[in-house]
Amino acid sequence: MNYLNFLAALLFVMAFAAPNSSVAQNVAIGQGRLQKIAGKQRTNGTGVRFLHVESERTDKSIGRGVSFSPDQKAPQFKGKTFVSPFALNQGKNAHATSLGIAMYANGVGIADGLGKRGSPPIAIAGANNWIFNQLGTNHPGDRTPNQMPRPQPFDVSTHSYIVHTSNAFTKALAENALQRLDYVIANSKMTTVVGANNKANSKVPALLIQAYNVIGVGRSDGEHSSGKTTLNGKGRLTVDIVAPRPVTTGVHSTSGATSVVSACAAVLHQTGAKTDAVKPTTMKAILLAGATKEEFPSWSHSESQPLDTVYGAGEINLLNSYQIQKNGRWPGTLNAGKSKIRHTPAGWDRNGNLPPGDSRVYTFQSRPKTRPLTLSVVLTWNLAVTNGSEAPGEFLPKTSLADLKLELYRMQPDAPDLLIERSDSEVDNLEHLYIRNLAAGQYYLKVENKNTENSSAAYAIAVGESLARTRR
Repeated sequence: MNYLNFLAALLFVMAFAAPNSSVAQNVAIGQGRLQKIAGKQRTNGTGVRFLHVESERTDKSIGRGVSFSPDQKAPQFKGKTFVSPFALNQGKNAHATSLGIAMYANGVGIADGLGKRGSPPIAIAGANNWIFNQLGTNHPGDRTPNQMPRPQPFDVSTHSYIVHTSNAFTKALAENALQRLDYVIANSKMTTVVGANNKANSKVPALLIQAYNVIGVGRSDGEHSSGKTTLNGKGRLTVDIVAPRPVTTGVHSTSGATSVVSACAAVLHQTGAKTDAVKPTTMKAILLAGATKEEFPSWSHSESQPLDTVYGAGEINLLNSYQIQKNGRWPGTLNAGKSKIRHTPAGWDRNGNLPPGDSRVYTFQSRPKTRPLTLSVVLTWNLAVTNGSEAPGEFLPKTSLADLKLELYRMQPDAPDLLIERSDSEVDNLEHLYIRNLAAGQYYLKVENKNTENSSAAYAIAVGESLARTRR
C-alpha cells in the first residue's frame, strides 16, 4: 500500500473558512500595542526559518500527487518566497492558503515578515512526507523500518491537522511517531506548534498533540478536544494554551488558533534571536507564562495538575510574552539568602544542568503600588529521547523524563520560609504557578530536581508579572 494513500484516510483537515484580508488582525493578543512599543519591522518574524506543514489532498490539477501548499500566487503573498524542501508536488490547498494569510500575509499576518526579502523562504510540506520521511515513522510494507529521523533546519513549525489511530495505523506506530517527534524537537531545537481536535468532548488525536515537547493549542471558545493523553505516557494534559480566531478566517477553529500561536512564536524567535530565549523549552515557557486567564471564569488548576484541562495556561498574549522575554535572563542561584534580589520578577532562565536532588532559586522583591501583583510562572523541560540501537542508520527511541517541582516561598526573617504555592505533577513535563494579589514582601521561586539517582535535568522557566488582558 502506498503510504500516502494509507495515511490520507487518517488525516482530518480542521474546519476553516475563506480568508478576509481586509480586516486587521484581532488585537486580543496584544500585537498592535507590541508594534507601537518595539516597531513593526522588529516584531513581524523577519529572519525566522518557518515550516508550514499541511494535510495532503489528491490534486488532479497537477496531474498526480497531492496538494499541501498555500496559493503562492495569491495577492496577499506578493513578494514572498516559498520552498518545498521535502517533495516536488505542492498543488494549491485552500486550507493552507487560509492559514498562511493569518500567519504571514502582507499587512494582515501576525508574522508578515516571514518569507519577505531578508528572510528565508517559507518552507511548505505535506503531513505524510513529514510523518513518514522526515520523522522516519514506520508504515505498512516499509522495507527499511526504524530509520533515523532527519534533522530539521527550522526555528518554528506549524501543524494544523490531526491523526487518529486505526487498525492499520496502530497505537504502537503512533507512539513511535510521537517519540520521534520529541527527539526531533529537542535535537533540532525547533518550536513545534500543533492543534487539538475541533468540538468540545471530541476524541483526542493520536498525533501530534500527544507528544511531550510540542505546544498543544486549543480554541478560546473551548470547542476543542481537551482530554488527557492515552499514548506516549498516559494522563498528561494535551492543551497547553488557547488562542482567539484570526479575523482573516470567518470562523473559529483549532487550525486558526494554531496559526495564531505559530505566528506569535515566529515573532518571539525574531525578538529573542541569538539567545536561549528561543530554545524550545524556553519559548514554550515564555508563551505559556504570558497567557491571560481573565477570559475564563472557570479556569483552575491544582498542585498535581498544572494547567486547566480545557484552557491550558490561558489565552495567548504576545505583548505579555514579549515583555517577559525582553526583561532578560534571570539566572538561578543555589541559595535564596545569598542571591541578588530582583526587583521585578518578570524574566526567564534556561538551565542545562540541574544535578539530581539539587535545586535553583530565584529571589525577588514584591512591592505593589497601585495594584497587587499577579504572578504567572511556568517551568518546562523536554522528554529526553535517545537512540537505543547501535546498528548504523537505525533508530529505536529510548525515553526518560525528569521529575521537577516548582514552589514559591515568602522569606520571613524570624520564622521558617512560608510556602505560598506548589506545582508538582507526577506525569507532565511542565509546572505552573498562578498567584493573584501577592502581598508586598521578599520571595523566591524554587526549582527542584526530585530525581536522586538519574542524570541531570535541563529546564526553562519564565515569569510574568501583573499580566494584562488586551482589549478586544
